[in-house]
Amino acid sequence: MTRVNVNYLTYYFLTQSFKGKVYPTLPMWMSPIQVRILPVGREFLEDAIKIAEELESRDIRVDIDDLNDGLGNKIRRAGKEWIPLVGVLGEREAKTLSLTVKIREETEQKSLTVEEIASMVLTSDPVKLKRNMPILLSRRPKLDYL
Repeated sequence: MTRVNVNYLTYYFLTQSFKGKVYPTLPMWMSPIQVRILPVGREFLEDAIKIAEELESRDIRVDIDDLNDGLGNKIRRAGKEWIPLVGVLGEREAKTLSLTVKIREETEQKSLTVEEIASMVLTSDPVKLKRNMPILLSRRPKLDYL
């Protein structure tokens, strides 16, 4: 029987996450949430839920930031939580059913369809764990220390 010290494993991933990168990142399979959708306004919440359900049906851990904050605060919150792919959903994206995605590892933005996002995540996540939190951030427990 082989034993693995999880503390050493976590420390290794955290130290490796900084090497040669502007922003630290966890491997896709280790991230609790892989894609966060940021609707620009309340009117885009239904479209965000449709996109999230589509991604979740493909075994991708996704959530939606539906809090009453500005876009800058939503982006900052996703950055503090090390979310690998952050998709902004506005009027243009709602019409084309795509997202403007900020890729944390590459520090760039791309306009990606749901299929492109799914293939990007699934190629780097062999584990495919399920999300265990509510899909909307407003329904999550409030943690004062984060």
